[in-house]
Amino acid sequence: MAIKQQPILTQEDFEAALVTLRLSVSEVSRESGIPRHIVSHFRNYGDGLKPEQAAKLRDYFVERGVEFTEDEGLTDQKGQAPTIASLHPQLGVGIQQVHHFPISSNIPDEVIRDAMYIMDENDARLMLLLQNKLERDEGFFGDGELTEETKATLQEAFALLAGNYITFRLLRGWPALNVQPTSEKPQTVRDMILQTFMQPLVDAGLIVAPEQTEKPETAEATE
Repeated sequence: MAIKQQPILTQEDFEAALVTLRLSVSEVSRESGIPRHIVSHFRNYGDGLKPEQAAKLRDYFVERGVEFTEDEGLTDQKGQAPTIASLHPQLGVGIQQVHHFPISSNIPDEVIRDAMYIMDENDARLMLLLQNKLERDEGFFGDGELTEETKATLQEAFALLAGNYITFRLLRGWPALNVQPTSEKPQTVRDMILQTFMQPLVDAGLIVAPEQTEKPETAEATE
């Protein structure tokens, strides 16, 4: 008699864990040691994980306070189980994604794939932030100033929108941004923008971090 086994980690549980812990695929990949393309594929399509990798991811989330139950799956701090459909309209859809904008012919396919994954991660987070209600402090004459929490939410939302725009423009090969940072210390506004969004752009392969570029060898002084 065959016994139906529950999956070690479902696609819905994985997505809900990301939202609950406010983690990105890049962070999970770096901290769990599982290659980013495998984690991204599982997030988008729900397969591709080996049993030991699924167990490793589940343990990774448990160590960070996520609770899994036998019958109800993952729950957040409020006892609710977010569904993948409520987080992003394209997540979990079993169709091939189509890119609807021109992309520079100089960019490799794997870089395009990783950049699109990063933009999807940003979109999923934005879907949650955009539903937040604006909160204001009490004022003497009507509405007061926005609360610090609301300001932080707006700042994060604008940062995600800007990050997607920078990624989009780099995929298009826009010459104003399609160059490497000149140094680890920003020298121009362009350098500061690239530094602000450095990690996701490096993860996608769109730029190389200054410290990773090859430096010319200097001849040792001889007596």
